[in-house]
Amino acid sequence: MEALVWTLIVLGDLATAVCAVHLTRRHRRDAAHLVRFIHRAAPVLLAAGLLPLPALLAADASAAAWGLWGATSIVAALVYAYADTLRDLPPHARDGIPGRERAVSGRERRETRNSGPKPTDAPHTSVIEPARQSADRAALEATGVEKTYRRGLWPASHRIPVLKGVDLTLAPGEVVGLVGENGSGKSTLMKILVGALAADAGTVTRSGRLGYCPQEPIVYERLTCDEHFELFGRAYRLPQEAERRSRKDIYTSLGFERYAATRADQLSGGTLSKLNLGLALLADPEVLLLDEPYAGFDFDTYLKFWDLVGQRRQAGRSVLIISHFVTDQERFDRIVQLRDGRAVPR
Repeated sequence: MEALVWTLIVLGDLATAVCAVHLTRRHRRDAAHLVRFIHRAAPVLLAAGLLPLPALLAADASAAAWGLWGATSIVAALVYAYADTLRDLPPHARDGIPGRERAVSGRERRETRNSGPKPTDAPHTSVIEPARQSADRAALEATGVEKTYRRGLWPASHRIPVLKGVDLTLAPGEVVGLVGENGSGKSTLMKILVGALAADAGTVTRSGRLGYCPQEPIVYERLTCDEHFELFGRAYRLPQEAERRSRKDIYTSLGFERYAATRADQLSGGTLSKLNLGLALLADPEVLLLDEPYAGFDFDTYLKFWDLVGQRRQAGRSVLIISHFVTDQERFDRIVQLRDGRAVPR
């Protein structure tokens, strides 16, 4: 009986080791593939922990056998739990700054290197430049986007559909509002559009550089505003002089230059929102995606924000704005509502 106990434990250890090795080798390249593998291996992991238990109870097992069984069960559970947390990650590695750049495939990355803008190309010399993209080509297009969240632990988990085939097109020079009730999937859709979250189904086509302003500012508490712009400028591969000019224009447009040397953890909520928006504007993106961008603005800054949006529209830039409610409907070219998991005109 003792031999059977050790045999079962060793088999469990081997199964766990295979999953752990696969985890290490694959998750950086393709999280979706890894998650599928772990979920298929879940019965094996479960067996690694449960099969030796009857033998351990029936036999006068040694303390070493019990200890190894406990360690095997814990490791198996951790491997499965860790893979489960990767379920919603994009299937490929992200470029640039986490949470702000879209995920691209290896083929797209090669095409970008071969034909896209190089660091030595003409720099952006102001916050807004005339758009280079074709007027008849969509700046952003999403087709059949679906997303389902899983709640609870396997095997008693259940799925909650959030997006059920969303279609959305953003034309050059267009300002579109995206509205919906709390929990309707607005932020989920925005994260999928920018590439920070993987969709279960559907396609997203992007033209030009993206600027993303998340609902919760993504900043480093111990860095000043100037240091944030320098950091993001390098991530965008902006020449130093172009980054400084763009930074100065943003300070002037949003009115927070006096906080240039202030650390992020010492900024008020409104000023932090300005920094968050400014980082999205820094590289003069062709498509600007804003998730509740003016939530912490005072009225004066709110008006400045819409002046910036108007300038971008005139320059052929596209802007998508998420909001719980829309008060100034005339400022938008059109408004789309998320309802029952789908995007419908309002």
